[in-house]
Amino acid sequence: LAFGAGIASKALHDGLAEAGVSTELVLANELCEDYVNLASQNNPVVKAATTVAAIPMQELAVDDWLLQRLGTVDILEAGIPCSGASKAGRAKRRLAQMEDHPLVGHLIGAALQVIARLQPALILIENVESYRHTASATILRGWLRDAGYAVAEVVLDAADFGSLEARVRWFLVAHPPELDLDLDQLHQLRPSHAEPQRLADVLEPIGPDDERFRTVEYLKAKAERNAESGSGFAMQWLTPDSSSVPTLRRGYHKGGSTDPRLVHPTDQNRSRLLTGLEHAKIKGVDEQLVAGACETVIHQVCGQAVDMRPVLAIGRWIGRALKRPGRQPSMSGDRSTDVRLCVAG
Repeated sequence: LAFGAGIASKALHDGLAEAGVSTELVLANELCEDYVNLASQNNPVVKAATTVAAIPMQELAVDDWLLQRLGTVDILEAGIPCSGASKAGRAKRRLAQMEDHPLVGHLIGAALQVIARLQPALILIENVESYRHTASATILRGWLRDAGYAVAEVVLDAADFGSLEARVRWFLVAHPPELDLDLDQLHQLRPSHAEPQRLADVLEPIGPDDERFRTVEYLKAKAERNAESGSGFAMQWLTPDSSSVPTLRRGYHKGGSTDPRLVHPTDQNRSRLLTGLEHAKIKGVDEQLVAGACETVIHQVCGQAVDMRPVLAIGRWIGRALKRPGRQPSMSGDRSTDVRLCVAG
C-alpha cells in the first residue's frame, strides 16, 4: 500500500530473488499518477501484465471488480502513508493522535479491507518508527492475530546497512505460524560490517561556479530567529567529507531552513541543496529508477521512501525461510519459488 515509484517493491523483489524466489508484481496501486508513470517507465518490477491503479487506497478497497479479477496473492507489501505519524506531521497539523489526520489517519481501515480481500500468505508493512505506537498499529496487530497470522516486528536503521542517512523504519512481517520467521533471526538482517562512506562518494561533478550555490541569506536570518526563540531548529551544513547526512524529507526540494545543504568548496557563504540523483544514491536507490524525472519528483519519491538496503535484507530473510526445508505456507503456483506480489496504495 502506497507504491510510490516502487523503490521498496524493487528492493523486496531483489531480496527474494537473491534467495531463489521468483516474483511477479500483479498490482501496483498509488494515488499519484506522476509516481506510477515513473515506475511504469523505469522500474523493472512493473511488467505489461501488472495492473497499475492510480486511485486512492480507500477506493481500491471497495472496487469489487478489480479485486475479484486479481483473486488472491501470496505477498502484500504496504507502506501506509505516515503523514500523521511522523513528528513533523503531527506538529504541523497539531494532531493529538495520528488518526486525527484528515487525509491519511483512517487508511488502516482501507489497508485491512484490501488484505481481507486478497488473502495474502505474507504481509510486509513499513512505516516511521513512531507508527508502531499508534492506535492504527494496535488495530493492525489485533486484526492479523485474529486472522491467524504470526507477527514479527523490527526497527531498522539504514545507517547499520551502510547508508549515509540514518533513516529509521519500523517493519512488520505477518506470516503463517508454520513458516519459520522467528524474531530471534532478525539480527541476521544487519550486515556484520558496513563499508564506511563519505558524502563525496555520491556527489555529482558540479563545479564551484554552478548557480545552484547560493548565499540563502533569508534562511540564515530565519535560523538566527529560531536560535533566539530557542525553538531548536537550525541550519545543517554538509561537506564532501561528511560521513552522515541528516534526514532528507519528501519536500527537500523546497529548501527549508533545516534541510541540509552542501557548503561551497571555497566560499563558506554559499551552499546548495543536494541533487535528486545524489538523494537517490544516499538511499541506495538505483539511478535508473528515477531516470528522466524532474528534481521535484525525484526528491518526493525518495524522500517518502525507505532506504533500499534494509528492505533488500528483509526480502532475503523471507526468501530463505520460504526455501528452508520443512513445512511451508500454501502459496500459488510452485509453492516455494513462484510468488505473486501485490503492492497497493
